[in-house]
Amino acid sequence: LIFLGVLGVLSFFVWPPILDGLKAREQKIHGDLVAAEKANEDARLMLEDYQAKLKDASVEVQTMLADSRKTAEANAAKIVDEAKLEAARQADRAKADIEAAKRTALAELADQTGAMAIGVARQVVGREINPDEHAELIRSSLDRLPSNN
Repeated sequence: LIFLGVLGVLSFFVWPPILDGLKAREQKIHGDLVAAEKANEDARLMLEDYQAKLKDASVEVQTMLADSRKTAEANAAKIVDEAKLEAARQADRAKADIEAAKRTALAELADQTGAMAIGVARQVVGREINPDEHAELIRSSLDRLPSNN
């Protein structure tokens, strides 16, 4: 009887708070497990997101490097082409200068040769050649030179 009385008092006054405490602890543990699973899933999603962003950034960097490389190659080719054009222009100018110097030298040579020829002709013929005859003599002499052909 005492046992039944103590059992009744315990089951009425003691067991409900103990069972409520155990249920609360079970719910807290269950809630912590659910929160941990959610945090784990969020961390996994964030990791996947960061990995995707890292991959995208890597692809973007590779694209930028390729573009930079292409731009550098194009600029190098452009500089080489400009240098070739400038070298060709300088060569053309040098050829033109050489040709002009050649013409000038030939003209001076013709003048000197003409003056000497007139002097020799004057001595040989004993008379002076007029300027028209002199010009015709120079022209015919220049035409006979091998460098003019």
